Amino acid sequence: MKVGEWRQDITNYNGEKRACYALDDQGNYVVVPSSGWEAEAIVNGLAMEDAAKKGYATATDLADYLVKKGLPFRDAHETVAHAVKAAQSHACDLSELPLAVLQGFHPQIEKDVYECLSLRGSLNARNTLGGTAPAQVRAQIARHQARLAV
Repeated sequence: MKVGEWRQDITNYNGEKRACYALDDQGNYVVVPSSGWEAEAIVNGLAMEDAAKKGYATATDLADYLVKKGLPFRDAHETVAHAVKAAQSHACDLSELPLAVLQGFHPQIEKDVYECLSLRGSLNARNTLGGTAPAQVRAQIARHQARLAV
């Protein structure tokens, strides 16, 4: 996509201002006019959640959890490696491992670990500028909409 190929006016045929985001050839996010397709898009939230659970995306959250409990990161990293191997052998997500199994890797793991092992917990843990927490995403959308007067 060439940025110059897009109209700068982001008013659609009904007079509503709409925009969407894309990557330019240099990998930078840019705002481009929207044809309105997103209003007709159908998103399967459950399928997206299932796909996000694949690949042990919350492994870093487990390491962060253990570090907050006082474990040195190198030890937390090793503990998480064992937990991921166990999840792989049980063909399940980290959040689906029983507490007793997780505690077998480190005694400081408690029931509250499941808060950080959930996808929502993982997203919410990144509540900093530019983070994935829903509040941060909404703030960035609002900031850009105000900047662009969309």
